[in-house]
Amino acid sequence: MRDSLLKNIELAVVVDGSINQDGEHVVRLGNRGLFGFELTTQTGKNDNHSGNAGNIMTSAAIKLIAVLRKLYDFDTQKVLIPNFYEGVPTKSDIKTDLLAALPYDKAQICSQMGLKNIPNKLEFYERLMYQPTFNIARIGGGYTGKGIKTVIPHQATVKIDCRLVGTQSVSSMKEGLEKVLAAEVANNEVSIKYLGATPPSTSNLSKDMLNTFTSIVEQATGSVVVEPVMAGTVPNYVWTDILKVPVVTIPYANYDQHNHAPNENMTKKDFIDGIKISYELANNLVK
Repeated sequence: MRDSLLKNIELAVVVDGSINQDGEHVVRLGNRGLFGFELTTQTGKNDNHSGNAGNIMTSAAIKLIAVLRKLYDFDTQKVLIPNFYEGVPTKSDIKTDLLAALPYDKAQICSQMGLKNIPNKLEFYERLMYQPTFNIARIGGGYTGKGIKTVIPHQATVKIDCRLVGTQSVSSMKEGLEKVLAAEVANNEVSIKYLGATPPSTSNLSKDMLNTFTSIVEQATGSVVVEPVMAGTVPNYVWTDILKVPVVTIPYANYDQHNHAPNENMTKKDFIDGIKISYELANNLVK
């Protein structure tokens, strides 16, 4: 399709994500990527009673903790997977002028996120836009009901997602993960299941093109802010890496939309604002 149906594409506009926490609509110039995987440890064919097999059978949950310590230093909060930090932007790569222009209401953000405290403005946005993450989304194994049952679990599982930045490579991370866990995988003590792989993406728009998009959003909604990177993930690499064209992301949903949760929502105002932005995009970009 790159050389046929899509060969005349000059620029892409993606509508996805949430607006700024201050309620202003956004023009975004990039997004973080995603690397997701599941690890399962196995220490036997079945669970056993700790009164019968304690000190004989290793708990799969304890084995899982040992495996996690090979991947992440919980004291320094650094990822230990080989190649993980290759391609992470340096301080000189950070567009501090754009970050400084973004709104920041510490009390409001804490309330929206349900947190007691957050970093100061520049560090807050640097962490969200220019630093990778290592998140344990789920961990489980053994008895999870009420009370206690003295069971030694033979299996335990963890789901991990990593947000990627700059030019971090998913393939390099897979290689590093498989290298550091090679012995455990070979002994059938650990299995790896890959769940997600989306490279990060960034676009460098000309000043005139950026002004065109900010004017469109401002005309539709009354205000606009520019974010160099979207903290979440969309597959914009399709445009930047495969088609080699810039992409602009314009989110329509409210900041507190509770993505992927049972109460995911969109306000009536933001829905209507989205219609207005779509109209202005069609009116100003389509010749």
